[in-house]
Amino acid sequence: MLINAPEGWETTLSDEQIGVKGGVKELTDIQKAVLLEMRENPIVTTGELAQKLDVRFRTLQRYISQLREMGVLIRVGGRKEGKWVVKVGMTQND
Repeated sequence: MLINAPEGWETTLSDEQIGVKGGVKELTDIQKAVLLEMRENPIVTTGELAQKLDVRFRTLQRYISQLREMGVLIRVGGRKEGKWVVKVGMTQND
């Protein structure tokens, strides 16, 4: 499934954001889709998201782990009552 980022979304991360030497890392299409879905629905479960994006649950967990390590995605609150917060992605202030 290919989802284009909405107009105004910045989909590259600087060296400082992810610790990559010598350049900027481009998010993969699936990483963009995960961030887009989580921004639109912060209370989405990983099971729902895996089904919506048509990926295996464990694969989605790996993508989420990568995004959390990059510092662009955090989980606020508990497993049942929490929500996802996308920390980057917009070029304009929210």
